[in-house]
Amino acid sequence: MTQSAGKVLVVEDDKECLILLMGTLGEAGYLVQPAGTLRMAFSWLNDNKPDLVIIDLKLPDGNGMDLCRSIRKSPETSKVPVIILTGNTKTSSRVDASLSGANLYLSKPMDLAELVHAIKGFLGPKGSQQQRRGVLRREGFEIDPNEHKIFYNGKTLKDIPERLLDVLYILIEHYPKIVSRTHILSIVDPQDRDREVDVWICRLREKLSEFFHRDFIETVFGEGYRFSLPSPLSKKPI
Repeated sequence: MTQSAGKVLVVEDDKECLILLMGTLGEAGYLVQPAGTLRMAFSWLNDNKPDLVIIDLKLPDGNGMDLCRSIRKSPETSKVPVIILTGNTKTSSRVDASLSGANLYLSKPMDLAELVHAIKGFLGPKGSQQQRRGVLRREGFEIDPNEHKIFYNGKTLKDIPERLLDVLYILIEHYPKIVSRTHILSIVDPQDRDREVDVWICRLREKLSEFFHRDFIETVFGEGYRFSLPSPLSKKPI
């Protein structure tokens, strides 16, 4: 499985700066989730866990430092690296960022090479995130991508190929949200074609039909796929 270098939440309201960051980090192999306000960032964090967060301090609906403190207080994100990226060069702001739990404070205009180097320092080289993917437990499923095992309510779902396991992991990880073909492709195999995702989904449906009474992968036309709750296991004993 080809894996991205990591998932980065970028909280920045300046559109030009955001586009620049998304392009630079995308080229470096990172998946970028943009958020233009604190509200958008908090909403995304309710259902997702980033590998790293970049925060501008001056946002339309508040101070980015509040987000940094919240990230540090939450057990789910307390260890996630936080980089403050701001035009504020005051020493007092740097001190406040450090006390709020920020790992690094960079001033605008930023040196993009320095930023990418810093992110690589926190997350490691491209591909290391794959090794750190933990066991996913949600809606009765337990998926261990490192041991290549899938369980549902404690029962083993056998003989599911690695690539299909990866697709299922992504769909359940983002439940109940829609996952685009592009996103699935970027995680599973960026070198493959967009429509290849449809083939993976078809094969995954066929494989899961051996264990479940109905299809629980929903096709959302024009947008992608979404995991929906399965009916009780199963057509045959496991």
